[in-house]
Amino acid sequence: MPPNTVQSEFPPADQWRPPIHQHLRVLQIITLGMAAGSTTLLGIVIVIRAFISQPGTVQVAWIPWAVVPVAIVGVVAAHLWEQHFIRRNLILISQKRWSFTRFPSGSQFKDDLSLLMDQFGDIGRLYAVFFVTRLARGAIYEGLACLTCVGYLLTPHFVLLLLAAGLIGGILGGLPTMESVAAWISDSLGQIERHRAQNFPR
Repeated sequence: MPPNTVQSEFPPADQWRPPIHQHLRVLQIITLGMAAGSTTLLGIVIVIRAFISQPGTVQVAWIPWAVVPVAIVGVVAAHLWEQHFIRRNLILISQKRWSFTRFPSGSQFKDDLSLLMDQFGDIGRLYAVFFVTRLARGAIYEGLACLTCVGYLLTPHFVLLLLAAGLIGGILGGLPTMESVAAWISDSLGQIERHRAQNFPR
């Protein structure tokens, strides 16, 4: 092979899809758990406000006007962070300088993801990036949903109900499927190959 030639060594999809699909169930369960926890909290505060709170309960009028901007900023920040995190890690993977340090040593998540990386190389690394970004985004949305629920408990305003429902919908919207993961990995592999081709032109 001539020098400076990029060769694709990615394994075929029928080899990496089954083990990644099996591990993906962990992320799906976590995502559903975050959505279920937020939904349960929302239901509790609705019940408290509807059936338990007595007339004349103190309400803080400025709560909605504080919670809504915080939630919006949080969602935008989560999106921007996700895009930056993915872009940065794709570059590191393409340069073969990527290392997995997002979970502490000995973590079961890290051990399982490390095994996928050992088996499938860059595909395993891309899945690890996908896993971390979806997990972090879901956690941010869950925190914002809980904040909104607390705000509704203090001051029951329909805007807070809508916001909480939207944030829970955002968590569920991030529920990954094998098809979405496979499509994201395939697209990312193309970006990595193009980046390497620029650095190692034929």
